[in-house]
Amino acid sequence: MPAATALGGLGLWGEWNPIFPADPGAQWLWAFPYNVPDAVPSDTLYTFYNNVTMLANSTAAILTVGVDDAADVYLNGIFVGTKIGGWNDYWGANWAQSSWPVTLQGGPNTLAVRCNNVWGGPAGLLVALTAHNFTTGQDDLLLQSDGTWKYTSTQAYNPPM
Repeated sequence: MPAATALGGLGLWGEWNPIFPADPGAQWLWAFPYNVPDAVPSDTLYTFYNNVTMLANSTAAILTVGVDDAADVYLNGIFVGTKIGGWNDYWGANWAQSSWPVTLQGGPNTLAVRCNNVWGGPAGLLVALTAHNFTTGQDDLLLQSDGTWKYTSTQAYNPPM
C-alpha cells in the first residue's frame, strides 16, 4: 500500500481551522495524486490504514476522527462508527469531530478509515487514538494522523487480516 500524504497541520485551510482537541499535532491526510487539498473530485474514495501494538491484554481507548467529507471507521475489521463533516466554523465546534470508546486488544491492532470526498473540493482526515494513563492522570496519545499511514483506493472496504 502506498503512503498517505500528510498535507499539514490544523491551520492548513486558514479560516476553516477545525477544533481538534484530541490531538492539536494531528496532520490532515489524503492520498496521492490529490495532495493539493482543494483539488479533490467528488466521490473520491480511499481507505487509510495504520497499526498500533499494545503490550497489555486489552486497553480502553478513545478514537477521535475529523473528516471532510465522510468516513466509516473500523478497528480490527469491526465497524466502529460513521463520521460526516469536518469544518467547525460553518457547522459549529461540535460538528468538527466524533469520538468513540474502543477496546484495543493485546498485540497488533489495525485502524482503517474509509473516506469519501462526497462534494468535491477540499478533502482530509484527522485521527487521534488516546488512552488514559492512571499513573500520570493524563491521556497518552497512541496513534495520530501523520505520514506513517497507508491507503488503498478500492471502492469497497476490505479489512486487512
